[in-house]
Amino acid sequence: MKQGIRFLLFLLVAVVIPASPCSAQSPSPNIEIVPVSKTTFHIYDNRTCGPEITEVLANNSKSSLFVQLSSIAGQPRVYEAIYPDSLVDHARITVKSGSEVLLEKIITIGPSGYSEIRITPKIIQALPKRITGGQLLTIKGQYFGMNPDEITLFMHNYYPIKASFVSIPDKDMQQEAQFLIPVYELSKKLYDDIWLCGQNVPLMLETPSGGKKPLKSNWVLVDIVRDDAKIQVAWISFISIAIILIIIFFILKNIYGKNHSICELCKMMLSDKNTNTYSLSKLQALLWTVVVVWSYVFLALGKGVLTGEAAIPDFNASLLGLLGISYGGLITAKGLGNTHPKNDLAATEQKLSDFFSENNEISLTRLQLFVFTLVGVGIYVFYSFNPEFFNTGLPDIPTTLNGLFLVSQGGYIGGKLTGATVVNYLLPRRVKKDFKNEITLVGRGFTDNTKLLLQGTQAPIPTTFLNQNTLTFKLPDQPLNVGLKQIVVIPPTGSSFVVDNALEIIDITIQKTISTDSAADKVLDIDFSGIVLNREPLVARCGDTPLKARNTAANRYRIEGPDGLKEKAEIVIAASDGSFAIATTVEAGDTYREASDSQQGVSDGSGTAPGAPAPGDGKASDSQHGVSDGSPTAPGTPAPGDG
Repeated sequence: MKQGIRFLLFLLVAVVIPASPCSAQSPSPNIEIVPVSKTTFHIYDNRTCGPEITEVLANNSKSSLFVQLSSIAGQPRVYEAIYPDSLVDHARITVKSGSEVLLEKIITIGPSGYSEIRITPKIIQALPKRITGGQLLTIKGQYFGMNPDEITLFMHNYYPIKASFVSIPDKDMQQEAQFLIPVYELSKKLYDDIWLCGQNVPLMLETPSGGKKPLKSNWVLVDIVRDDAKIQVAWISFISIAIILIIIFFILKNIYGKNHSICELCKMMLSDKNTNTYSLSKLQALLWTVVVVWSYVFLALGKGVLTGEAAIPDFNASLLGLLGISYGGLITAKGLGNTHPKNDLAATEQKLSDFFSENNEISLTRLQLFVFTLVGVGIYVFYSFNPEFFNTGLPDIPTTLNGLFLVSQGGYIGGKLTGATVVNYLLPRRVKKDFKNEITLVGRGFTDNTKLLLQGTQAPIPTTFLNQNTLTFKLPDQPLNVGLKQIVVIPPTGSSFVVDNALEIIDITIQKTISTDSAADKVLDIDFSGIVLNREPLVARCGDTPLKARNTAANRYRIEGPDGLKEKAEIVIAASDGSFAIATTVEAGDTYREASDSQQGVSDGSGTAPGAPAPGDGKASDSQHGVSDGSPTAPGTPAPGDG
């Protein structure tokens, strides 16, 4: 038994002890001595283990200063030994750890060492080649010294900059020094005569020489660019995108009519024609397109101006995925819009809340996509102004964030699919109190035996089912108050829902006043009552001459002609969607009449409101107040069954 234990101990000693890294290597070859001057040495300890160096003797003389300069894991430990007196050309250097001698070596101090405490500094390379105010300039070279406060960089107009960092010399005596280039506002002298694209300027280093004349390095050239050049490049990029959008604007203006303003064309780009509301999918696609194109132009110009790279920058693969998600959602939403339209009345005025609401209620599926889009665009623009933007390229969209956008887009599309019954049109949408003809509901998902409850009435109103997209009904034979009315749709099965401001009962009265404008031309001011206009755009005409109907208050409009109005002249004023039209004369008072069939073709030359009936298409008689004759559809609206 004892013999077995002894055998195992013998094997353990034979295997473990030779495997020890410290016993496998001799310390001497792993310690190097480099002369820095005739009084200074650097000792590089490349050993992975073993006792620390505690003392370095030169010709058996102790150093006046012995310090450890560097002790970074995985890198050689660096020591510096300084002696009070200059050494001769040869010196015996003894490296010790306590009383143990780790290395003893004769070192030659020749031309490779310093002849004095300082030697003329030498610049090998300056990086980057093009530097912007506020960035760090790295100078690589030799003989910089060890004190950053004693190293001065001189640049354009002999502007001095102190070093912020200097490295320890390596075995070849090479060092790195870093300098923070000041910004334009703090050092305008440095940037004199330097333009947006930068300028090639010389630079050199200066180090002290023990009270003598400072030592100056060689000169090298770098390009220096003002720090505010980045802002100027950003503005140039914005202007470039603005020019592109203006060109698109003029193209669309020629297509859709020259009377459209920029705001009107922007509304057309973001509008859903089926419901006359703002489209969230169009907003998302437009925002990401403009922002990504701007950032790419910004990157391309910035690389050329600020970094000097004459190469077309690469496009980010993650951005392709983001744009694919955005445009995939737009195409899908457009396709679903024909079969699953948004539950909003087309006659309702467009408002910003359309992006995240439906039928005057907040839609969570829309709200989350709206919020994620704005937050994502904001973060992307913020990181486009990252100081390293022109070096790292377009911001990378993390895979998880693209996944979040995809889930958000899926929730939005799913919300469209889950919608059941939808009401988009009431034809006519304005009727007089004694209106007897049928009123048509156009939408989606209607069923037979659906009933309606009109605000101000007690009993549900039966409807006539034409198809799943069209219902008709008549007003109850009872007095109705003037104003906007809410309608509750009551299907035979499932939940009922409310359509706010669906139908308006009108009883128009007007009050006219003649006045003159600043050019002394006659104008007609008309105050409407018995109808809710709320600054709704109106159109007007005198014979074949179009007039301008300018809103001056909620229900007040000023009618102006190209050369003023003539007294007693007859004019026609109508809603742009044809929901009412009246004829009156240019005189003070309250007289008017409903416009005749031939007079209702009033237009400003810009067409009709998106998705709305064309003015005068309803074949309205005087008694019907310029609205539809009760047919299931009116020109300019979807036909039953079209969705």
